[in-house]
Amino acid sequence: MKLHKIRKAALILTIVILSILVIVNLFAYLMFDGQAVNRVHLANHAARDVFGDLESAAEQLDLPEQGTAFLSGRCADRHSIAWLCADTESGEQILLNGSKAGKETDYWTAEIKDGKIQQVWYAYHPLTESELHSYTWEMQRESVRFGIFPLHIRDAWVNDRDLIGYRTKGEANGS
Repeated sequence: MKLHKIRKAALILTIVILSILVIVNLFAYLMFDGQAVNRVHLANHAARDVFGDLESAAEQLDLPEQGTAFLSGRCADRHSIAWLCADTESGEQILLNGSKAGKETDYWTAEIKDGKIQQVWYAYHPLTESELHSYTWEMQRESVRFGIFPLHIRDAWVNDRDLIGYRTKGEANGS
């Protein structure tokens, strides 16, 4: 009889603790700016589009074996603006996609390794060398988190400099 009471008390305690966790997490989620999640989602898709545009225009751009390509265009938080320009080493811009229209311009960088595009980064401004630091999982945990549990956004991240990007599948696990 005593064992039955202990089990019942443990079950009630477990239900109470889980209920508190769910309620706190739900409240934290509702307090969290859902628009930020939406912007990250849109930017993730834009980064993938930039990645695809770069891959399809790789021969035209004559990408280096190692280094960084700088791009402008393609607004990260809207579906409608789809033009994209790449800056060449000589300083000219090559239009990769769409027709150059619209006042809004976002800036992108693509990291190239062994002649292939490895990652695409996004920023509201042209990136400086000091901003091109490596991505770590800690950045995602610190910035994309609410309540008790982390909010996981697959293949997208926001780091301490508000950069958003896309990695090839081989690097998605931080390897």
